[in-house]
Amino acid sequence: MAGKSRLWVWGLVLVAGVAGIGWQVFGTDTKGPVVRPGHHHHHGDAHEPHKLYVWEPEDALRLVVRVPGREWVLQRTAPAQWKTDQQVMDPGVFDINAYLNLLSQARIDREFLPPDNDFKPFGLEQPAIELIITGQGDTPLAALSVGHKAPDGFGRYVRIPGDENVLIVPDYQFRPAEQLLQAVSSQPPGR
Repeated sequence: MAGKSRLWVWGLVLVAGVAGIGWQVFGTDTKGPVVRPGHHHHHGDAHEPHKLYVWEPEDALRLVVRVPGREWVLQRTAPAQWKTDQQVMDPGVFDINAYLNLLSQARIDREFLPPDNDFKPFGLEQPAIELIITGQGDTPLAALSVGHKAPDGFGRYVRIPGDENVLIVPDYQFRPAEQLLQAVSSQPPGR
């Protein structure tokens, strides 16, 4: 008799285990993101990260690129032509329109408040790169301060002027800005 009761107990344990697994797999809400403490992700209804800004690249008429100690102002002179300091940028050297198209799609991966409101550890007190994009009548379209790389190497710390949060945006959004700086610096004068 003791053998049969043990068999029943093990059978019930097995049924309870299968039911528990089934409840976990099929009985939980799979529509929303898993929320974990420590940080959060910006996702819309379609579980896609939110854009940094909503603007169209063709609306950009002026791009200001700042690095510590230097500033370049690029002005659109035709749909595919930009100039800086009276120099026409050679689109073969750097395609500014393609970069603006990429940058207009920049999305926030993560966001958090800096400890003690200190932006220095993230490279945002004196950012490595600042980008300011304006449209018709100097209407601001986007302004970003880009700091250090995140520890994972895939993101960059970013701050929107006036925002108290640190954002993490994919690094590939800013690699072309570094190429742009090289292109602007290498342009011969008076072109």
